[in-house]
Amino acid sequence: MFFDTLPPFIIYIILFFAGVLENLIPPLPGDTVMLFGAYLSSQGVLSFDFAFISTTAGSVAGYIALFAVAYKYGVQTIRRFGARFFSEKSLSRAEEYLRRYGYLIILINRFLPGLRSVISIVTGYSRCRFLPVLFLSVISASVWNFIWMYTVYKLGGNWEAVKTECLRIIALYNRAAVFVLMVLIVVFFAVWLLKKWIKKV
Repeated sequence: MFFDTLPPFIIYIILFFAGVLENLIPPLPGDTVMLFGAYLSSQGVLSFDFAFISTTAGSVAGYIALFAVAYKYGVQTIRRFGARFFSEKSLSRAEEYLRRYGYLIILINRFLPGLRSVISIVTGYSRCRFLPVLFLSVISASVWNFIWMYTVYKLGGNWEAVKTECLRIIALYNRAAVFVLMVLIVVFFAVWLLKKWIKKV
């Protein structure tokens, strides 16, 4: 493989920027690059620890970069110029999640691939506090990256087989995450209606 011929330091840099760009350019398959880094670790090309740190740092840096831009320029500017990158529907969904679940949505943002970048934008122009955002984004990226990288590291073997299987699992996980969110929304409304009913009684 081409990456096998590169010095490890260069590969770590590539992993870092793949994590950054995944947030700035959502269609970029950053998770695939992360998994490949874990595969190279299993083959002894990279250190697992440094590969994990590189990808996680990149993920957090990308999240914070979008957060900072949105924080500085505000909701009106983001909605005016960001329409080509983020749909109004996705922004509205992220805003609603932030209103309902608060900072918890940052903690699980890595587990919501379709909304990762949008959540960073919304938390930025919503003026969320920087330190909690940074702390929770680090935890979210660390947990997500460790789960998948450690899985690939332990599997090793053929890269194409590992990639196919992990992407299949990620797709299943995404569907499960959507289901869980729907359940949480239903429970939220049920509790809200119950409280209103109790007040009337």
